[in-house]
Amino acid sequence: MGVGSGLALLAGLYLILSPWVTRSIDHFGLVASNLITGIAVALLAVAFARSFERLRSLAWVTPVIGVWVIASPWLVFRGSGLAQLELAGVPALSTAAWLSDVIAGVVIVVAGIALVSAARTASR
Repeated sequence: MGVGSGLALLAGLYLILSPWVTRSIDHFGLVASNLITGIAVALLAVAFARSFERLRSLAWVTPVIGVWVIASPWLVFRGSGLAQLELAGVPALSTAAWLSDVIAGVVIVVAGIALVSAARTASR
């Protein structure tokens, strides 16, 4: 449980900062997605670390958010995705921004799987 919530917290904090790290602040859709999911993952991680016994039924949410983080560059970028949030004239998304979201999403999925397995073990 400690490793899963720690990884989730670090990945959530990274997601909050990632638009500035990868210099993709011009891409509104991806920035909004990263900020919202980063805050959600960080808050869930802190909540799991504080009272995992009461919140273990919510552990499944973390890997679902991780899958969204992996898919979000394809779903919200450049007005061609499902949610057309980009402005005209915005440059293409850099490889660093794409890879950043995919790697952070994989870390969140792994942390979520660790939390789900800890929740299953605790419920037995």
